[in-house]
Amino acid sequence: MKKFFATCGGTIDTISLDEHNKPVKNNPHHQVVSLKLKNGKVLHTDSLFYIVEKMPKYPGGDQELFKYLSENIHYPEQAKKGKVEGRVFINFVIERDGKVNQLRVAHGIGHGCDEEAARVVRNMKPWIPGTQGGKAVRVKYTLPVKFSLS
Repeated sequence: MKKFFATCGGTIDTISLDEHNKPVKNNPHHQVVSLKLKNGKVLHTDSLFYIVEKMPKYPGGDQELFKYLSENIHYPEQAKKGKVEGRVFINFVIERDGKVNQLRVAHGIGHGCDEEAARVVRNMKPWIPGTQGGKAVRVKYTLPVKFSLS
């Protein structure tokens, strides 16, 4: 199996190829996307992007995202009692179909806030996926969730 790196949309991507120079899919449920680069080369990838031409968007935009978070976050009692405030950073992947996947807490504040932020993000409706070269691609996203008692 060969591997090569390609710069695409400002990111470096690792692609695995089999003996016939065909991309090796990590997950058989994902289709391979072909992207034509500015230099004319075609890039086949099922990789994860961090920056793309058109970033994923929550339906209705940031205002709707903030509304969803404020309506669905329940401040944990343990955090209230301990007067814990701060931001929980949640990493997740927005798939080609807009679904949230591979969620994890990148930086937490504890006292039940991490679990609550993860619960709410996990239950989000599908996003409008990010695109590169006009094709929907998988994008890694980090969302800060603020917990404030005031």
